[in-house]
Amino acid sequence: MARKTKTSDDDWRAAFTLALVETAVRNSRLEELHTGISPESATGDYSDVKVVTPYGDIPWARLSRLDDEEMKALMIEVVDRVYTVLTHPEPFMMLMGAQSWNRPALDPAMMDAVARHRAKARGVSREDIWRTWPLDETKLRPPLRREALAVSDRGESDAEAAAEDEALHLSTAEGEISPETLRRLAENPVTDAAWIAKVREALRTGADGWERANLAVLDEIEAATYGHDER
Repeated sequence: MARKTKTSDDDWRAAFTLALVETAVRNSRLEELHTGISPESATGDYSDVKVVTPYGDIPWARLSRLDDEEMKALMIEVVDRVYTVLTHPEPFMMLMGAQSWNRPALDPAMMDAVARHRAKARGVSREDIWRTWPLDETKLRPPLRREALAVSDRGESDAEAAAEDEALHLSTAEGEISPETLRRLAENPVTDAAWIAKVREALRTGADGWERANLAVLDEIEAATYGHDER
């Protein structure tokens, strides 16, 4: 029997990934949530689109596309479908629409998580791990929602980001972070990778002598974000 090559292994993983996602995710009740009329924006940034409710209007940019019950039901279904495909893959290996999808590629941000995990297994300290592979927001995918993309394309988000950075700026005296700057950072409602990176930098800069448990919080955040298991 011919020995499988790395290329054939990669091809098999790619094909299996497409079959798994098409069967377990794309063909789930996600289509029920996808069906319907998508609004268009005359201004291009969707600031002119709103949803009218008995309790007031909701700007499109603030509208949730999935409520909690819908998200819960969808995740239960997807988990069950993934489990079924993994348990009995043979009937689901024929690709349908997924034949025309992009070939799977390794996610850059998740690969940083892989690198951290491998480094941890080698006994590298948490400090060195986060110094070598910090949370890098440039590796995150762009916004999925079209109104966010429109704003980003026009460059308006740059001004907002600058204002946000100014609000979060850790102005220090003699290199030390004041309680007030930490409070502002904690109270700011930003919860993306950039916010996490600022928290990490604040902890690392202002707390060189703190216990290493402070960086363990980042490991927990990463585990919740990327599904990275802790060992």
